[in-house]
Amino acid sequence: MKNILLFIILITCVFFLSYPITHALFSDTATSSNNIFTASDNFPEYIGTGTPMPTITLTLTPTLTLTLTPTVTLTPIPSESAQEVVIINEFVANPETIFSKEQVELYNPGPIPVDLTGWTLEDDNNHSKSISSLGVIPVRGFKVYEHSEGWLNNDGDTIYLKNPVNQIVDFHSYTGNIGKDVSIGRAADNSSVWVICKTQTIGSSNNGFCYE
Repeated sequence: MKNILLFIILITCVFFLSYPITHALFSDTATSSNNIFTASDNFPEYIGTGTPMPTITLTLTPTLTLTLTPTVTLTPIPSESAQEVVIINEFVANPETIFSKEQVELYNPGPIPVDLTGWTLEDDNNHSKSISSLGVIPVRGFKVYEHSEGWLNNDGDTIYLKNPVNQIVDFHSYTGNIGKDVSIGRAADNSSVWVICKTQTIGSSNNGFCYE
């Protein structure tokens, strides 16, 4: 027992005697046997036999968001009824020698040919006459409908031109007694002025022949 106590006392003395020399426990520097030891700020990478720390690699994948804006292309559908222009241009209500039948001349001042299938002419008494047989009237062209005498009144009447949906496209009213073979027409093709034509031009242009 006495020996053990002496050993502990010896170890304690050695510890306290060595501390001022090395300062190895708590100081950044220490001197031992004329050697100066300085604690380093940088420590080498750990190399050992244990399990190494895993390496984490971050891969950034950009997300592209596409916003699609639809483009609407409007293709206008032409209205044939709006472009189809046919007018009454001249007529003869009281035929005798020059004309053997009543005549109604139609004129197309519009931009496109017009198929007259389904079109009609009517008088004030709603006597409807089909003009489908006239076929297609070309641009700046003329077509003439003929009917035996007695359809149009000689002392005044109204001639109506209707399209296939029974809309009135054009009309002209006249009054008074119409002379024999007298042609009444527009002063010029597509004019709004109506006159007695000095020279009948049924089937051709009124220009230069129908004037006041």
